[in-house]
Amino acid sequence: ACARSTLMGDAATDAALPPRRIIVAGDARDTFDALVARVATVHGNPNAGPFDGVLVAGRIFPGTEAAQAMQPYIDGAKTVPVPMYFVDADGAEGLEYAHSRAAATAQRGDGSSGSSYTGIEIAPNVFMLDKSMVYDLFGGVKVAAVAGRYDALSYEDASALGKSCAKTNGEVTEDDVREMKDCFDEMKKRDVIDILLCRDWPAGTLEVHGREIGREAKSASSTGSPVARALALALSPRYHFAGSHPFFFEREPYINAKSDPSSSPWVTRFINLAGCANEDSEKWMHALKIEPGSTIDRALLCKIPPDSGPNPYLVQAGAKRRADELQPDWRDDTAKKAETTAAAARRRRSR
Repeated sequence: ACARSTLMGDAATDAALPPRRIIVAGDARDTFDALVARVATVHGNPNAGPFDGVLVAGRIFPGTEAAQAMQPYIDGAKTVPVPMYFVDADGAEGLEYAHSRAAATAQRGDGSSGSSYTGIEIAPNVFMLDKSMVYDLFGGVKVAAVAGRYDALSYEDASALGKSCAKTNGEVTEDDVREMKDCFDEMKKRDVIDILLCRDWPAGTLEVHGREIGREAKSASSTGSPVARALALALSPRYHFAGSHPFFFEREPYINAKSDPSSSPWVTRFINLAGCANEDSEKWMHALKIEPGSTIDRALLCKIPPDSGPNPYLVQAGAKRRADELQPDWRDDTAKKAETTAAAARRRRSR
């Protein structure tokens, strides 16, 4: 049971939907009140807002203190101005709390309601995207959400007991990957994943790149989640957000593989957001004005920015190359290509 657009029929798939204004934020485990306050400020600012909603690439409460953190929002003492969605309940206790809220709000919480399902309602305007599936949010934006976090040991345990324990602890399993891909396969041919929302940084994001990067980003790429990597490759989202590392990082766009020989590819922009209201002044909030990809003009969707590069997830093991060699290939510059080819030949002769 996957998200399906209920805003248009097959005969109207070419009718473009208006742009949506969305805020994407980093992990807010201990800073949810600060996140809500900041959202209220920018939402009410006529020069910035209003916004249709918020996506959180991580948590909004400590699992052991979920009830205390959320009760003021449930009671109405505090309010969230726009719909807000998060993907990680912070472990077994937080997930148990989320399920108790599903029962309290008389929701099934199993995704069986299709396009109308928007996760577990924790409080008014606060929802947990508890299933790894494609959600139809904000009036036509396709959001592929990966529920929970990646743990290598749990993921490698494919036994029934191992999967059960991983689910209890809010950890991603191979079933989540399969369910997400099945969900994607059920979408209409013209449908596009606008946003892939994960807590975890994907493995291999920087296998190839065209910019100078720091040690922290290199480490994040080499130790990242293979689940997020596999889904980024399979789903070809327009944006991919994560919130697992305490710094802001935006990769140059990369060109996705063609979905079929007759189609044109589009790019993915990967962004990791720092923790909300962090003390290091790292960027933790990103505003998007996005026209749903399923109805956008195909020429606009497939327009390749000049700084775009190759898909890092398609690079074969051991085929890493220097950024200064790759960059000219990304920009159609004949002179630089020739210079790069000559430099590569000289290095081969010196081996």
